[in-house]
Amino acid sequence: VHLREHGIKDTPIMVLFQSEPFKELVDYELTPVVHSFDTLKRLSDFAKSINRPIPVHINIDTGMGRMGIPYEKVVHDPHQLIGSAHNIQIEGVMSHFSDADSPDTEFTMIQLERFREVVDMLRKSGLNFISHIANSAAILRYEEACLDAVRPGLMLYGGDPFVNSGLEPAMTVKTGILDVRRLGRGTPVSYGRTFYTMRESVVGVVPVGYADGLHRAGSNRLEFLVKGKRVPVIGRICMDLTMIDLTEIDDVTPGEEVVIIGKQGGEEIRVEEFAERIGTIPYEVMTSFGYMKSKSFSGIPGDEV
Repeated sequence: VHLREHGIKDTPIMVLFQSEPFKELVDYELTPVVHSFDTLKRLSDFAKSINRPIPVHINIDTGMGRMGIPYEKVVHDPHQLIGSAHNIQIEGVMSHFSDADSPDTEFTMIQLERFREVVDMLRKSGLNFISHIANSAAILRYEEACLDAVRPGLMLYGGDPFVNSGLEPAMTVKTGILDVRRLGRGTPVSYGRTFYTMRESVVGVVPVGYADGLHRAGSNRLEFLVKGKRVPVIGRICMDLTMIDLTEIDDVTPGEEVVIIGKQGGEEIRVEEFAERIGTIPYEVMTSFGYMKSKSFSGIPGDEV
């Protein structure tokens, strides 16, 4: 809805998770993904009430165990799906891999074969649609899974499911120094006194905390970049503030740029490193920063937003 209201008018937009209200889907020309026969029936009834066909993509559960119509039901009786789609235009059929980034390829190939079986049966029944199952990992590793369309996620930002695929990071997270403080040796820093200065120290206060998506698990573990050099996070990350040790960096003043993820000078902190330091995955790191106070988009032909 936000995209439509801000000028994205002609591009198809697929809504992965929505059951109600259906009127919004029609008003904004959005394409829902249907995950169950129950939702398909209710959507069909709504389409009949407005005398207008509604385009959908059907999600088939081939082994993720999360959402979707079980592939066994469709293989056993494909006409149940087709017969439930009154006033519905099936534009796409999709599924989702559970571990396409795993070194063990066996289950990914099982899922792909299950999906192909469903797709073939539905097409033989007379349906015409696009099929898609490949996420970022599958795009990079399984050419045979790319089918009619793909759904890249992590790789759009240069995140690498396999670390060494050669993808160039496309997202930078940065802020500025809010304050610079000089603390004596043996001074505790932040909540819980989990860090004490071991020397006369210069400490920078950064206006980013866990409320902004900076994981608290990064306390005393993460590093940021200041003047092209790595500096450690010291003490616990607070709701809106984080402290960093600037003792080894000369002449830092308030306003100095701090890079949390990205490049500065000859140094770089990739999202994969950031995630490893706090014991999570790059996907969680990137989505956690999704609601930061300010975003800018560069590299757009003819414009910068």
